[in-house]
Amino acid sequence: MFELTGGLTYIVPIMVAIMLSKWIGDAIVSKGIYDAHIILNGFPFMDSKEEYTLESVAADVMKPQKGDPHLTCLYIDDCMIGYLDHLIRDTEFFGFPCVMSRESMLLAGYITRRDIVNALDKLRKLNDGITVDSLVYFAEQHACIEDTGASTAISLSGYIDT
Repeated sequence: MFELTGGLTYIVPIMVAIMLSKWIGDAIVSKGIYDAHIILNGFPFMDSKEEYTLESVAADVMKPQKGDPHLTCLYIDDCMIGYLDHLIRDTEFFGFPCVMSRESMLLAGYITRRDIVNALDKLRKLNDGITVDSLVYFAEQHACIEDTGASTAISLSGYIDT
């Protein structure tokens, strides 16, 4: 376009102005325009680029809006297949925070609805011993599939975003 308008002499000053404005913008504001709009509008947002320590409580990271249902959490060591089936069937959430325990509610990670559905479908096809009473673990220390006698314990630790 510069060649058609005879503006070849303006290419270098325009490139310098663009680079300077980008560097100054990056130095002043670390987040992008879309992240700023999400924060300004108060939408619930769990940034994948941000690190959350174990001191973060799930309700501080994922705040429901007024009129929304209460935050539904999964407990990393205390969950059953029947409860996951109930959540998938009766809620419309796109994902669930995983917390350490009922008492502390410290955030351990996040698992999407799609990952839960895909994992349960895959595990039900591979293992006939899975029932609604089967335990589900989201923690790394329970990373293997265990046989607890009455029912099979399942690990979904590979599906959780920490």
